[in-house]
Amino acid sequence: MHWRGGRSAPCPPAFGLLLDLRRTPTPPEHQHSCECGYRPKTDATTLCRMLWIKAFHIVFIASWFAGLFYLPRIFVNLAMVPAGSDAERARLLLMARKLLRFTTLLAVPALGLGLYLWVGYGIGMGPGSGWMHAKLALVLLVIGYHHGCSVLLRRLETGSNQRSHVFYRWFNEIPVLLLTAIVILVVVKPF
Repeated sequence: MHWRGGRSAPCPPAFGLLLDLRRTPTPPEHQHSCECGYRPKTDATTLCRMLWIKAFHIVFIASWFAGLFYLPRIFVNLAMVPAGSDAERARLLLMARKLLRFTTLLAVPALGLGLYLWVGYGIGMGPGSGWMHAKLALVLLVIGYHHGCSVLLRRLETGSNQRSHVFYRWFNEIPVLLLTAIVILVVVKPF
């Protein structure tokens, strides 16, 4: 498994342990794609590319969740704005609109890169990948939560909000629970 001119493919040394895969030949029983989901994409260049995609996927996920953590905090403040404080309300609504727009822009590459890792590299495919099905179900809940934030923001903008700041404080905890469950599924792979 060599790259141009007999040299190994360039890959930063930070991926050290995983680079040993390039020296491990593909098992004879898996010289082709088969029903078990194994895909023989283990050369160093492909591995490096996959790790870079995974790194950016994690960065975009962390950024997306940062927005989902903060947006309901703005909703808490909006629910507590006293009547007649139009300037404060307008400022908080502007912050919420901008944050929702930016958070949505971060969600697109996060989801796209995750989908590419799943379909393009076969991560989470094959037997023993029940954790991926559970993770995908939770990701759908995160997308629903994101949509719910936009619905709540529209209600706050039109003045038809019927929720108290206490509701938004509890609503703010949902992405924490979802992220915790997703991380546990991805790292521990319990099933």
